Amino acid sequence: MRICPNCNYMELSDDDEFCPKCHHKIVIHRCKDCGIELLGTDIKRCPECKKLHHEKMKKILIASGVVLFVAAGGYTLLPIDVIPDVVPVAGFIDDVVFAVTGSSLGIAAIIGGIANGINARKIDEGEK
Repeated sequence: MRICPNCNYMELSDDDEFCPKCHHKIVIHRCKDCGIELLGTDIKRCPECKKLHHEKMKKILIASGVVLFVAAGGYTLLPIDVIPDVVPVAGFIDDVVFAVTGSSLGIAAIIGGIANGINARKIDEGEK
């Protein structure tokens, strides 16, 4: 027995293509990760797999943000550069460009990781 996702009709048999109560077409999908059957039109992952996906992305994005931050700082502090610091203006401009770009990308990745953590928490609480 299935439940219609449109009207919550509970007497739906496994063979029904249309709901006898609301006459909507029943669309069946499988979760991309675990393969369980999902009813709905735009569902790609079940809530548990979606939460795990957001938590995994949170860890990846925060780690990559920290790596970008450290790499930008390391490039700025190390004496080996693309353009050596002995070149009057261009030597320092490349340090500034790498520091600003690396810091910006690092902050963006960390913010993306925090947003994925919030999405995982929302799924855990039952929100959409």
